Amino acid sequence: MTTKKTVKNLPSDESIKKNKDDFAQMLQDLLSGTVKLPGQRETMGSKLNIIADILTPLKNEIESGKLKYRDIAKVIELKLKLKVSAQTLRTFCQDHLGFKKAERKKSIKKVVPITSDEVKEGNNSKSFDATHALSSSIDFK
Repeated sequence: MTTKKTVKNLPSDESIKKNKDDFAQMLQDLLSGTVKLPGQRETMGSKLNIIADILTPLKNEIESGKLKYRDIAKVIELKLKLKVSAQTLRTFCQDHLGFKKAERKKSIKKVVPITSDEVKEGNNSKSFDATHALSSSIDFK
């Protein structure tokens, strides 16, 4: 039994060439967030993509700490009625706009050497020392 394959009607080369510029423009609009495809979900990222051109010039001020993400989030909420957390805004800017992540500060614990005088003072304290109690010949009942 052989099955007959049907060839789908493909568009002509001329029609593809004719619509090529429209196709490229639509992809650019899709990337910029100005066009939404049917069935495409609206996300916070898609909303923030719309204002990415405003956020990008603020990169130096944000990275230097002059402008805080929480302040920008508050202005977005006041002016655009879009409630976004500072963390979501920070993640969007770092992942999609190339903002730098803050460097983690490594905590350095300062080690202070103990002198023999401090050790002697510590032994004179009135607190209970279990090591001393267990090492001495005290009878426990």
